[in-house]
Amino acid sequence: MSNVMGANVMGANAVGLDLSLTGTGVARADGTVAVIKTNPHAYPHPMERINAIMSQAFDHILGTDELPDLVVIEGYSYGSQSSQAHSIGQLGGVIKHELWKDRVPVAIVPPSNLKKYATGRGNADKVAMIIAARERLSYDGQENNEADALWLRQIGLHRLGDVRAVPLPQTHLAALQKVEWPADLVDLHPAPPVPNEISETKETAA
Repeated sequence: MSNVMGANVMGANAVGLDLSLTGTGVARADGTVAVIKTNPHAYPHPMERINAIMSQAFDHILGTDELPDLVVIEGYSYGSQSSQAHSIGQLGGVIKHELWKDRVPVAIVPPSNLKKYATGRGNADKVAMIIAARERLSYDGQENNEADALWLRQIGLHRLGDVRAVPLPQTHLAALQKVEWPADLVDLHPAPPVPNEISETKETAA
């Protein structure tokens, strides 16, 4: 891990992971992106597929000489009716366990808060997330999993105080209040202030 302390630094290694069985998006520490795609019919057992995704994800996470200072993962969509929700939970569990063994801090971002951070709206669709990434993050692709991963990485950079975190309106930054930050990261990196959406009432002259 890099020695990152405080705000306004550069060199924090933050990675974004948008977990999915069909296309896991990865935003590497250097800002490049990838999507891990797997064919369910290629694996005799569901856990073999999960293991393959995890292995490829760690190839990206550990693609540099240093472990990341923070990995930011999108949380589960608890209201999802998808038949794959259980398997996605298994995938998230094994990845978080491996990161724990490597002592890499993990932050979990609720889906609606990721959308609000990127677009200002907690119910933004996939297209809006891509457009926001193209406008603010210089993303030139069309893959929503990559766009989500880039925004997750941005949340990590903001939390670590890295100067590469793009400036955003207060309504976007308010979404950070619901992020599940790891306790070991809090000890090392005091959180930068997050502005409140509610503006203070100005006193008027009598």
